[in-house]
Amino acid sequence: MHPILNIAIRIIRKCGNILIQHYDRYKNNNNSEYLKKDFSSKIIITLEKIMINMIHKSYPEHSIVTFHNKIKIMNNEEIIWLINALDGKNNFENYFPHFCITLSVIIRNITQISVIYDPIKDELFTSVKGQGAQLNGYRMRCKNTNILKNSLVGLVYLYDKPNFQNYFYKIINLLISNQVKLRCTGCISLDCTYLAMGRLDYLFNYNLTPYLFIPGFLQIKESGGLISDIYGGHSYDTSKFILTGNSKLMRIILIKIRELFNYDK
Repeated sequence: MHPILNIAIRIIRKCGNILIQHYDRYKNNNNSEYLKKDFSSKIIITLEKIMINMIHKSYPEHSIVTFHNKIKIMNNEEIIWLINALDGKNNFENYFPHFCITLSVIIRNITQISVIYDPIKDELFTSVKGQGAQLNGYRMRCKNTNILKNSLVGLVYLYDKPNFQNYFYKIINLLISNQVKLRCTGCISLDCTYLAMGRLDYLFNYNLTPYLFIPGFLQIKESGGLISDIYGGHSYDTSKFILTGNSKLMRIILIKIRELFNYDK
């Protein structure tokens, strides 16, 4: 096992156990919307501190970036740990048991290690660049679905962004007309792992920064999946779309989107 992966697993399991304890307390002591957000924010701060301390105990020279509180500890910028202490925060605050913790290690601007842990189901997703992806030690592979009908498609989107109706709804109608089954879970990283292990056939993201997908991207790639923008390229910031799936389904959907928007690129 990669030595950094071993440390990452130890960190994320410890934090997962702490998160579950807080979740059980939280369900039994909720009084208001304010308390929901205040409680979850305190948990995130606590977990981030634990993760930062454990990383620096083993690798004091490494840099760390956190997602929620925008903490940046830049030492050796060749190696950066990217922390998301609670992906699926809104789910957590509404007692919806679908959230996770993620750790990614980026070496020389390339994601080399990804660890995603769902403490509710005790599912540990790991991937190392060039070495595949695993769920609790067993190899994961994307499904080979090659038709849209009855395929299971995940959706990730921001509902309050401009031009949302102009593009996203058209694609949703396109999918529905092809009799796909749609899912929107509220946890980006778990959506990616579900695609990587075959629980989802395809995944659409609209208007979310690619930064949030860093842990899931490696899981998908190491499971044989492809990642594309709406044009079939990799200009995610320009198109605002991130499409992921196996090569067969990717080709079918990109052709249909091209026809839908009448472009030839």
